[in-house]
Amino acid sequence: MTEGKSSIASVGYQAELLSAHSGMFLLDRALNAHRIELPNAWETLSKRSWRGGKVLNRLASQYYGSTWSGLIPFLSDVQLSKKIDSLPEIETLLVLWGEFFTPRHKSMYKKYKRLACFHATAWRQPQVLAKFNNFDFYDAVVLMSESQRPFVESKGYPSEKIHTILHGVDSSYWHPNGEKEFREGPIQAMIVGGTERDHQFLAKLLKALPDGVIKVSACIPSGQHINYDDCPHIKLLPRLSDDALLRSYQETELMIIPMVDCTANNVVLESMACATPTLINDVGGVTEYLTDETSFIMPNKDTDGWAQKLQEIVADKEMLRPKALAGRERAVKLDWSTVALEYLALIETL
Repeated sequence: MTEGKSSIASVGYQAELLSAHSGMFLLDRALNAHRIELPNAWETLSKRSWRGGKVLNRLASQYYGSTWSGLIPFLSDVQLSKKIDSLPEIETLLVLWGEFFTPRHKSMYKKYKRLACFHATAWRQPQVLAKFNNFDFYDAVVLMSESQRPFVESKGYPSEKIHTILHGVDSSYWHPNGEKEFREGPIQAMIVGGTERDHQFLAKLLKALPDGVIKVSACIPSGQHINYDDCPHIKLLPRLSDDALLRSYQETELMIIPMVDCTANNVVLESMACATPTLINDVGGVTEYLTDETSFIMPNKDTDGWAQKLQEIVADKEMLRPKALAGRERAVKLDWSTVALEYLALIETL
C-alpha cells in the first residue's frame, strides 16, 4: 500500500495446512508491515517429543491464560520485544492471532501502539480463553465477528476499545474462470476444511438424500473421514495444492458447509470470490459475511429443511447464477487491500 516498509510490526504465523493465499499474513502484506514470524512453540516441540509438547502447552496455558498460546513463558516475551526493538521506526505492534501470541509483560512494549486480532468463536472462547486476563495489554482489540464481543466484554475490557473488522480475502488469486456453468444433473458440491464443520450432520443429510440430487467432493482432514464411512454421494479428496483448490472452487456449483460456530471462514470467502454460492446455517458471524443475495442461509441444521433446499436447487440450478454474481461482488469489497484501510484508520485513532 505504501513504498517501503510501514511503521507497523506484525506478529503471527502461517498454519501448515493453510493455503499461502489464505490467512492473516495477507493483511500483513497489504499493510506492508515488518513481519515477525513466530512458530507455535509447543506444536514445534511436539514433532520431536509428544510429551514435551504437552508439558510446554500446559505451562504456556497457565502462564498466558490461553490454551492456544504458542509462546514459551517469559522467554518469548524477551525475544519478541528484542526483535521489535531492532526494527527501524516501529510505532505499532499488530498481533495477528491474539489467542496464540499475546505477550504478558506490557512494560516491554510500552512505547508502541498495541492491537490484536482475535479469532476464536463464541463457542470456543470459554474453552480457549477461560483464564486469559490480558486483554488490557492492548490499546484496541479487533474481532472477526460481533458474536465474539460479549465474551471480551465479560472479561472487563472496555466496549469502546473493541472493534469488529471483517476478515479479508485475496480476490485477485481467488477468482472465477469465466462465466460459471450450471449443468443438468446432480449438484456438484464441495466441502473444505475441518474446523468447526459439522461433518456428522452432513453425513446424516447425505444418507437421507435420494440419488440424483448431489455429489459432494470433500477436501477435509483425514481424521474426519470416519464420519463418511458407508456414506453415499461423497468423494473424499487428498490435500489439494493451492492451484488445484482454486480450480475446484471455480468448477464447483455449490459449497455445502454446515457449521458448529463461525466467525470468519476462509473457505466461504474464497469460494465466494470464485463465484461459488454456499449452503450454510445461520450461526455466529455468518450473516456478517454472507447475505441471502450471495448464499443459501438456513435458519438451523434441520435435515429435512436442507434436503428440501437441495431438491429445489437441483430442479432449477439457474437460481445459483445471481448468487454467484452477487457473491463475487461481495468478495471484491472484502479484498485485503480495502480491509487494510480499516486497520490503518483504527491505528490512527490510538
